[in-house]
Amino acid sequence: MNAANRELIHVGISGDGDSLSIGLGQLAHAIRRNVHLLYVIENNGVYGLTKGQFSASADIGSQAKRGAVNEQPPIDPVLLEFSLGASFVARSFSGDKAQLIPILKAGIRHKGFALVDVISPCVTFNDHEGSTKSYRYTRKHLKTVGDADLILSGPGLCVCPGAPGGRGGSHGPPASGSHGARDA
Repeated sequence: MNAANRELIHVGISGDGDSLSIGLGQLAHAIRRNVHLLYVIENNGVYGLTKGQFSASADIGSQAKRGAVNEQPPIDPVLLEFSLGASFVARSFSGDKAQLIPILKAGIRHKGFALVDVISPCVTFNDHEGSTKSYRYTRKHLKTVGDADLILSGPGLCVCPGAPGGRGGSHGPPASGSHGARDA
């Protein structure tokens, strides 16, 4: 990607279905290679083209518009990124512009692979009672874990096994985009 012009900004936007199913192999290797790319996953938990079939990110217990209940465990793109040694990971909600914009700006400025998982309800097939990725459900369960802002310098996020908090901890000031995700 950078062979022709290293000054270009590379942005990829894909759905959770393509990213976490048929494209999972390519996504995993892009993360491992730490290619300079902002990759945005529009995560709505369904395949819109198949009229609402659950995608790989659908939560256990989530109910489809036609009534079926998902029994398969989801692939969480944020946990996947961490397990592959990602250098930038964030999650936001498409209905929270104040948080999402600084996260996207930070992802663009990041030198390496930056994944932003955006909970983006599908208004046609997954925005109903029983869906765990609907606007109503996401707004009701939105929890702020930190303010999103763009920090241009300073040490990055260190995810260290055994650090306080179970999965890891942060050492020094938070890295751009790594501290502003909300648990949606």
